[in-house]
Amino acid sequence: MQKVKPKVSRIGLGYKTLPDELYLYWNSSFTNRHYATVVKVTPQIKAAMKKPYPHPSWRFEGQNCYQTTFKFGLLPDGRAKLWLEGCNIYTYVGVFAPARSELRSPNWTKETSSAYYAAKQESLTIDPIPWDKVDKVWYNKKRDTMQTLDDALK
Repeated sequence: MQKVKPKVSRIGLGYKTLPDELYLYWNSSFTNRHYATVVKVTPQIKAAMKKPYPHPSWRFEGQNCYQTTFKFGLLPDGRAKLWLEGCNIYTYVGVFAPARSELRSPNWTKETSSAYYAAKQESLTIDPIPWDKVDKVWYNKKRDTMQTLDDALK
């Protein structure tokens, strides 16, 4: 009986190299600011993305899986948190300050912001920023694993 080699498929355009920098442009409806965040994709981040893990799905048993998704958490003060995701594993990379910040509209007030309106509809308080709720990560603890970049490089 002859062994059949499984087909390998790629997602996206099939790039074979990782970027050296990521540019993230976003708006905060809470602070009325545009933010630009630059993330240097270090050799450590690239090594973590190239690290093979056993595939979590039984359908791909025996195949490797990689953390190929950049996940960002955007905080109201302009900071961005970065995780790598894949293989039911989240790898926390770190916090990045905005490289640039500028005011969106001079006529803006918190009371007219969409964030303030949505919070008011839900009877929530957003001023001051509820850091005990905002600065958290929710993930499926039964299925997913959380690790640090140092853990991933071991």
